[in-house]
Amino acid sequence: MKITILGSCLSGMALALRLIHSKHEVEICLPETGLESCSSGYLFNSVSFESLSSLGLNLGNWVTPLRGGRAHAAPDQIEAESGNHLFSADSLRLHQVIQKSVGEERYRFDSRFSHFEPRVGYHIKSAQFENGTEALADLFVGADGVQSVVRKEQVPGPALSLVQTHQISGTSRISASDSVLRGRVISYRVPQTSGELIIYPVESGTVSWRLQIDARGTFHTGTSSEELRQQVFKWSRGWPTELHPIFEESAITAVQSAKCSDRRLPHLFHKDNVVLIGKAAHPTLPDLYSGVDSDLEDALLLGDLLDEFEKGHFESLDICLTEFIRQRRPLLNSRIRRARAQQKRVLSTS
Repeated sequence: MKITILGSCLSGMALALRLIHSKHEVEICLPETGLESCSSGYLFNSVSFESLSSLGLNLGNWVTPLRGGRAHAAPDQIEAESGNHLFSADSLRLHQVIQKSVGEERYRFDSRFSHFEPRVGYHIKSAQFENGTEALADLFVGADGVQSVVRKEQVPGPALSLVQTHQISGTSRISASDSVLRGRVISYRVPQTSGELIIYPVESGTVSWRLQIDARGTFHTGTSSEELRQQVFKWSRGWPTELHPIFEESAITAVQSAKCSDRRLPHLFHKDNVVLIGKAAHPTLPDLYSGVDSDLEDALLLGDLLDEFEKGHFESLDICLTEFIRQRRPLLNSRIRRARAQQKRVLSTS
């Protein structure tokens, strides 16, 4: 089967890696001119770690195992928690390792999706790009994130609605002597912004963090990176002193803000031979702790089901792709409920 993946999200890259193990013909079309990093490192659970390892990725030397922790506003101390089998990884490095395994020749950069042809009817023959080129395939996979153009074009589903929280995410560089993390995930209830914060080490000297805050105040998503650095630094002066080195303006190397969005799961993630995965399929409220597990689970399950389809276990591609959402729905709904409960906590403290 010839499969074209549209978008640069981790779900699409992981799916390509899974599919080449089954000898599918795969192409990844990305709008960017090269691989890019996210503003914060990836966070994933032990199942995702084992799944990536099973696809031939050597993660042991540069993926960081984590344990739980919680920072308290008073008495200004950080107490360890046990459990939480989590791992973190630098996003750009993971993208590069996957590209090396998939093969650079399967990556098609500077290919921003525009629309499908033919426009009339359900079955798609080609994906058209803004640069005037096209891609032909048997199956098209939308992996282009929360604001998915593929979803809007072919599988719209329920409306995407903005909610009353912002998420600010970033990465900081600190010296080993300043690090309070020691392999821990730290969470903290932020009093000034009525928000929740998590911090986790990504590699030696690099820390990632995510902050969800009440969006009903004066904060705006259009704030520049420099203004975001200054705002986070200002807030952090009221946090436990052990966290201060992480949020010095000079320590923050990347930061971005986005307004959170939510929607209920659609009836299907596909229409004929176009299917959505990752945040294109379920652009729901971000859960601070869920990381990229849902994206990786989508990729691995869809790869398994497509293998079964090729072996004749499904009577049609439609039945195969319907099975995809049937298996994904229970866990996704559980995570949606958890994220909504987290948002309610953030807003209830305002």
